[in-house]
Amino acid sequence: YYIPLDYLEEITKYMAYYKMSEVHVHVNDNGGEQSYAFRLESKKFPQINSNLNPEHVYSQEAYKAYQKEVSKYGIKVITEIDTPAHSGFLKLYDSSLLLNASQMDLSNPGCMDFIKALFDEYLDGEDPVIQTDTFHIGVDEYSKEHSDLARQYCDELIKYVNAKGYNTRMWGAFGSSSGLGGSYDVSRDVVCNYWSPNFSDPKMM
Repeated sequence: YYIPLDYLEEITKYMAYYKMSEVHVHVNDNGGEQSYAFRLESKKFPQINSNLNPEHVYSQEAYKAYQKEVSKYGIKVITEIDTPAHSGFLKLYDSSLLLNASQMDLSNPGCMDFIKALFDEYLDGEDPVIQTDTFHIGVDEYSKEHSDLARQYCDELIKYVNAKGYNTRMWGAFGSSSGLGGSYDVSRDVVCNYWSPNFSDPKMM
């Protein structure tokens, strides 16, 4: 659901009052007022914002200003772009990249090409859209049937984001009853967020 940026800033400042030091901002998902949404403005791929009220999309400049403002209060914004699940917004750009209504088809090399280009837009430059030193690549709730493809995807994105000088985070979605299985070796140079015993096995993480 849409949360106005000024309200998000107010919430974040209250977090600072209670000595919290991070806020995790999840800018895309399926569900809410519409079946899928990508809330952060993309100038490179404007199609991915096209199903939303323009006033319900965070402009890049406003989002940068938000991060800079709350940093004065000791809060770091952890921005998440969640793929390869939760990716229904891709049908606005190229539906051939989707396996189903919400998951990327990771057997299609175009998926990696697209997501790297999207990350470049937000992570690169002297004054990047992502102002903090940490970026979250998502990777939760993807089909267990395609575990090795998902693990390979994780590994490549971790290395790609780290090479830009950022610290990478992702959801711990390995092992347990619904999490990713497979055997592809994923980089350990990442912080995993534990979020569900059904999707994450702490020992495997």
